[in-house]
Amino acid sequence: MLKKRMSAVLSAIWLVCMVTSCGRHAMPNFESADTLAREIYHTAGLDMDGVYGEVLGEHSAYCAGMSEDEFRSLVESAVVYRKMIDSDGQTLYVFQMKSERASADFAKKYYESYEWAACDNAEKLVVACAGSWLICFKSSADEADAVLQSFKTLSGGTLFYDKAQINKG
Repeated sequence: MLKKRMSAVLSAIWLVCMVTSCGRHAMPNFESADTLAREIYHTAGLDMDGVYGEVLGEHSAYCAGMSEDEFRSLVESAVVYRKMIDSDGQTLYVFQMKSERASADFAKKYYESYEWAACDNAEKLVVACAGSWLICFKSSADEADAVLQSFKTLSGGTLFYDKAQINKG
């Protein structure tokens, strides 16, 4: 009798663990924000000819709308990729944040405070995070959708935050 009860209890615990883990996938580990950026371009099928990347540090944090102090406290590594000659306004930011919470909080802040420049030719902005990884990408609508799908694929299919904005200017 005790064996049956113990077995039933263990089965119930196992079932609860399985149900609570559904929908949650571990984000693959990437060496750096630069490595993830290159994987995103590759998986999205975007041409990297004429695309250059720069590592962002605390002194260039303003490019992403952060103070130097915020950058130091929130970011592990960050890069920005841009086309040298571009008519679509293509820009990709990739951040490895220090925590999932920092990633989600900054994604929301970035998205909600984003303002399109009058001269920006990009059609669409996507902001998404998975685990401690965060991307902000703008370009043509097709490229933005491809990058978002690429990031989703690379993150194991689950995004913690995912918003898009259309340039109406």
